[in-house]
Amino acid sequence: MVSQLLQTRIKELADSVGNITGKVDAVVDSSTAIMESITNISATSEEILAATESSSSLSSTAADEVQDLSDSLNKILKASNDLTSN
Repeated sequence: MVSQLLQTRIKELADSVGNITGKVDAVVDSSTAIMESITNISATSEEILAATESSSSLSSTAADEVQDLSDSLNKILKASNDLTSN
């Protein structure tokens, strides 16, 4: 009777340990998935940063070129006005 009770308790303990092991494995799997997601988010953030820097550089270059164009047009306008007034 005592040995049967002991066997029952040992089986219950083994079942509980098995359940806990399964839950720990699930937590590890979830943690791995979270880490992979964070890595993907980090890589995406780096790509966005690079694209933003490139866009900023292109915008700056375009602004400089528009300013150069504006200066050239002003020179043409002045030359045209000078020709018209002569």
